[in-house]
Amino acid sequence: MRILVVGAGATGGYFGGRLARAGRDVTFLVRAGRAQLLERRGLRITGLDEETVLRPRVIRAGDIDAPYDVVLLAVKATGLERAVDDMAAAVGPHSLVVPVLNGVRHVDVLAARFGDQAVLGGVSKVATTLDAQGDIVRPCRTCATELAATPPRRGWTRCTACSAVPGSRQACPATSTRRCGPSGFSSPLSAR
Repeated sequence: MRILVVGAGATGGYFGGRLARAGRDVTFLVRAGRAQLLERRGLRITGLDEETVLRPRVIRAGDIDAPYDVVLLAVKATGLERAVDDMAAAVGPHSLVVPVLNGVRHVDVLAARFGDQAVLGGVSKVATTLDAQGDIVRPCRTCATELAATPPRRGWTRCTACSAVPGSRQACPATSTRRCGPSGFSSPLSAR
């Protein structure tokens, strides 16, 4: 089964990386800058006692030469229309598109372009972020729990478990993670 992951950011990179690590036939459709970074440094997933570096297969929109069996769409909602155009050559009559985006508008956009039969529902709950180097960072378990339970707002404080600061590369004493990224913030309410 050939899998195309559209977007190698915090969500697409994480799920695509997991599929590639499990031995699946995965290719990432990315823009030029991300392609260069992945070719130079690899796809890196860190945090929660993990330091994974993969050398994924990457392509750009003009390089798609045949349909894929599954297209995992994981881009920001603001990039949806461009991503749909970029991935169009990868969607054939038997392809399945699995979107993992915020909101629900994308389902109508995808169904209008590729047909209802090609679009599956997708929901994910994963706490990941990209750090300044482009690595996919999984925050400590407490950070992830507080992040999921507390809506983001200005004035966030440090993580209550590891005291991480934005982009810090310090070890998290709560879970021995190598890094706790910007997602490692908790709100003042959850710190009580």
